[in-house]
Amino acid sequence: MQEIKANIENFSSEDRFFNRELSWLEFNHRVLLQARNKDFPLLERLTFLSISDRNLDEFYMVRVSGKKRKLWSGRNKASFDGLTVKEQLEKINTRVREMVSLQYEIWQELEEELNNKGISFVDDLKALSMEEYEWLEDYYEERIFPLLSPSSIEDASSMPSISNDSFALALRLQKNEGLLNVIIPQPKNTPRFINLLEQDTQFVPLEVLIKHFFYKLFPSYIIEEDALFHIIRDSDIKIISDVEFDDEDELVEFYKDQIEARKYGDVIRLFTRQDSSEDFLDFISSTLHLEEEDIFHVDGLMNYSELSELRKINRPELMFDHFEPKLPGFDKTDLYKVLKEKDLIFHHPYDSYNPIVAFIEQAAADPDVISIKQTLYRTNYNSPIVQALSEAAQRGKSVAAVIELKARFDEENNILLSEKLEAAGVHVNYGFIKKKTHSKICVVTKKEGEKNQYYTHIGTGNYNPVTARLYTDLSLLTSDRQVGKDALKIFNYLTASVEPAELKDLYITPINMEQEIKTLIDQEIDNAKAGKPAQIWAKINSLQDPNLVDHLYLASQAGVKIDLIVRGICVLKPGVKGLSENINVKSIVGRFLEHSRLFIFANGDALPSSQAKVFISSSDWMQRSFQRRVELMISIEDKWVKDRIVSEIFPGYLNDVYGSWELTDNNSYFKSSGSDYSSQADFMKEDKNDT
Repeated sequence: MQEIKANIENFSSEDRFFNRELSWLEFNHRVLLQARNKDFPLLERLTFLSISDRNLDEFYMVRVSGKKRKLWSGRNKASFDGLTVKEQLEKINTRVREMVSLQYEIWQELEEELNNKGISFVDDLKALSMEEYEWLEDYYEERIFPLLSPSSIEDASSMPSISNDSFALALRLQKNEGLLNVIIPQPKNTPRFINLLEQDTQFVPLEVLIKHFFYKLFPSYIIEEDALFHIIRDSDIKIISDVEFDDEDELVEFYKDQIEARKYGDVIRLFTRQDSSEDFLDFISSTLHLEEEDIFHVDGLMNYSELSELRKINRPELMFDHFEPKLPGFDKTDLYKVLKEKDLIFHHPYDSYNPIVAFIEQAAADPDVISIKQTLYRTNYNSPIVQALSEAAQRGKSVAAVIELKARFDEENNILLSEKLEAAGVHVNYGFIKKKTHSKICVVTKKEGEKNQYYTHIGTGNYNPVTARLYTDLSLLTSDRQVGKDALKIFNYLTASVEPAELKDLYITPINMEQEIKTLIDQEIDNAKAGKPAQIWAKINSLQDPNLVDHLYLASQAGVKIDLIVRGICVLKPGVKGLSENINVKSIVGRFLEHSRLFIFANGDALPSSQAKVFISSSDWMQRSFQRRVELMISIEDKWVKDRIVSEIFPGYLNDVYGSWELTDNNSYFKSSGSDYSSQADFMKEDKNDT
């Protein structure tokens, strides 16, 4: 082992690791390219363009803003991949400009195809018919004019506050000999694309409408110069290390203040039209304290993220065929009876999420259930799960919910959710101040005879029935008594900081999960040295922890065959001679967001095998997951559940070609070829996934 470790240390950081940020940008590039996938319906392709644009905005709001803050404070230290902060920002800027150019190119292609399908965007209102123009004028006067709040500006001190992710129209107006500079922030609480005559055929961008009818705000003026811009601000919320909170109410108030403050953080990115007045734009950018590198010029439509509004139009032939998840092969009212006999595994969205909702609803209604404890990370406010927890508390059961306020961009929703549950009598706890509770677990305690029986749900995804139809995830339901006891210990840890001892099948960060994963890798290394089959299969969203990557390099050098399915960030370099020749990495991008985390270790027998050690988890393999989050991993012991994962689910992903991209040793991905097999399409077949 020491010799192998020395071999790893012979490789520099640059030789061993890709940069995290650049790796993420390559993931977003793969998402963007789905907008060119001619196998996908037109509006779905438009959605992928929208997602890629929204992803970039959030990347700037959080990742780029964080790096800019470091640079502003004089910190330019290199990350573990060898790039300094300044070097990362320069490479990010170059790659993003390439991506923005590609977005525009793809948008032009999609716009032409939309026109061919009878859907168009109106830039010149003078070309409309009288009926259309009058309808639009009425729309402006009734729905837009009351929302507009123009401000005159003379210098930076008079610049109005324009909230994050907002459009604004800057105008230099002339009347007689006088000039007037004004800013008109675009209202957010109205559609970006106005459905003309509500006929789903013509759409008018809101900025076009505001500019055309400017004279209703400024009678007798004419436009001398104009500039349309879209701004992105620093929107990350960080708990300052020396901030202390006397109670949970103070924590909630802190987040309320931070949510409001981030609307007006530092501007870090500005989009503007190519035809915007250069002099006027210089004035605007100087008042916002922007450098040239922060400004992106676009020749046409800006902010593609809001194109997702077009999914509301009635054109089903331009969208994916409706897919209905498979229901379980038993009456869901007998769920707890079934769980007494066997464990259940559900592969969402191919398997319905209804049994997970029923698991909590039946617990709420069952008079023998005495308590329900559950974590909530990104749960929709009107979820039936939230309703069931509220009803359970109102029926006198002991109900506890650990709600993570720090779920990024869901903070406000989670505050409202906590207030709703508390009003119903649920005991709400916010977990740790400095660590995110990312675990997905619910344990139900039921009085059965003289003893308590425990029923537990553990998942890889959020308790959200809406996203459960869009994300691929795994849900385990079990009546294993030991798992239930372990789950209760974990809740004591989350609510009272009591570190759990003697956990049998559950592993959590930051206590014992990382070490267990490394131990499992070491066992595969020992098996390889002993001449036994040695393999690792893992499916994760991100691989970023350098220590774990080095451990995988050790395994590769020892002869362990490693297949990694990593949707997004991957800092590991596969196929490097002498380092990672036994490691293959691919990313699957498709109709559903690949979100499940699944780890399989051969354990001395070639995969797939009943001897394998199998785990599902809420955790990716990232530094933040192991150090700054409370994540959960469970060992799968049930023979039927293990067999389905090892023999059906994971091989389906391994064999995928249609949605797969293979990673090379230079941080580029190439499209897999050789067949048109799609794991997602195969899992959607009705005869699959019998539960």
